[in-house]
Amino acid sequence: MRVSLSITVDVDSDGTATDNERTVLCWRGVEQIPSLANIFARYALRCTWFVRADRQLRDLYGGSSYLLNQHQALWSQLGAAGDEIAWHPHLYCWSAEQGQYVQEHDEAACAQQIEETHAELGQAGHEFHSVRLGEAFGSNTTMAALTHLGLHIDSTAIPGRRRDDGARRFDWESTTNTPYHPARSDYRVSALSHHAILEVPMTTIPVQSRSECTPLLRYVNLAYHHDVFRDAVEHHLNSMLQGGMQEAVLVLILHPDEVIERSAAHALYAFSLSETERNAAYLVRAIEAVGADHQSLRMKDIADLNLACR
Repeated sequence: MRVSLSITVDVDSDGTATDNERTVLCWRGVEQIPSLANIFARYALRCTWFVRADRQLRDLYGGSSYLLNQHQALWSQLGAAGDEIAWHPHLYCWSAEQGQYVQEHDEAACAQQIEETHAELGQAGHEFHSVRLGEAFGSNTTMAALTHLGLHIDSTAIPGRRRDDGARRFDWESTTNTPYHPARSDYRVSALSHHAILEVPMTTIPVQSRSECTPLLRYVNLAYHHDVFRDAVEHHLNSMLQGGMQEAVLVLILHPDEVIERSAAHALYAFSLSETERNAAYLVRAIEAVGADHQSLRMKDIADLNLACR
């Protein structure tokens, strides 16, 4: 079996993923990126950094490329080291009623945000191969817009998951962990009539937090407690071997603020840079222990594997 590892980091504002914070933006997590990059380099793991650039940043900072410009030297250094800098727009709108930014659900409005921001970034000299929409929002309309703009890879899907609970709204319930060209009629699956863009899902596996009695399907995050991460990855690797899988893509995710220490304990996240390194080291050892070959790829390299479902 050969495992293609793709480490991805969503460079969001602090608390976006763990606390659903969309309005008060803080960027302490960006300070952790050099340390994370050093960890990945120690284990020969190439990374795709999905950097926030969207209408909200334009509204608050005067330009959608605020984060790209503010830390230009950092992105250049990561790119020179062989990593990929990719695009990560969050599709929000201001709710006067709630007095905060909320997730935009209107598909036409989402497509318009994508197209307008892409044009603004292009005028500023920023070009991308890969994209991941924030908070896993997807639709036929947004997939068509990403394809129309010429983006090669989308990595928004969270296979097998669906949420509509007030905090998040997305639906990838019928999607699997295998890269695929999205059907024009249903962005979640492949079909003969499909978009040119390649969907590379974030890998989901059963993960059981310290407070749960049974596992829940979750994406694979290097910031989990080590025992949680270890048990989930071990089970997943064994399942792939027993299933006779010859080729596998394992897409992991991390948000920089998830490695910043917190005083309160969390059942899933360790909030520890050292625990993140422990997980990265274990991941490589575990793959080698089951006798599998492995390679570390940027998101834009995955298209060359020819593993896509059609």
